[in-house]
Order: sequence, then structure tokens, then C-alpha cells
Amino acid sequence: MNPDIDFTPGDRFLPPPWPTRPPRSDMNSILRTHVIDAALLRTDSFEAFYVARKASLLGLIEKAMGKASSEGTESVSEDEDDEDGERENSN
Repeated sequence: MNPDIDFTPGDRFLPPPWPTRPPRSDMNSILRTHVIDAALLRTDSFEAFYVARKASLLGLIEKAMGKASSEGTESVSEDEDDEDGERENSN
């Protein structure tokens, strides 16, 4: 195991990039501009944060494209992939 890697939550691992901490409302505004749910970010639950962030970003992409994404539609299963990860033709 790498001794430099531990399981310290991010809010305790990195010091703030400014000398004094901005008010929570200001920080929440900053996070909203990046489509980040401040409450989820502060729970130290990476999986919940990641799922919500992925959905938010995908929503922005779909809105910009004007159509739904292919996320969640038919996907290639592992047994249909060749060695390079590309789908094999059945023709």
C-alpha cells in the first residue's frame, strides 16, 4: 500500500485555497456555478456525490444537444467485446 494514500475525506485533506474561509452562502453560490450539490459534497459520501454530479452534467449535455443521451440504453456486454474492447460483427 502506498503510505501517501489514506482515506482522509477531502474536506479535511486539502486546506482552502484562500487565507480565510468564505461564508457558506458564498461557497454554495460558487459550487452551484459548477453544478455541484453543496449538501452532498459536505456529506463525505463520494458515491452519492458522483451519481448526482454525473446526472447533473448529463442533463446539461442533453439540454445543449437538444436530445436525450444514450446513457442507460443498450450497452455492449463484456462477452460481446473482442480483445480490444470493440464490438464484434456477427455478420
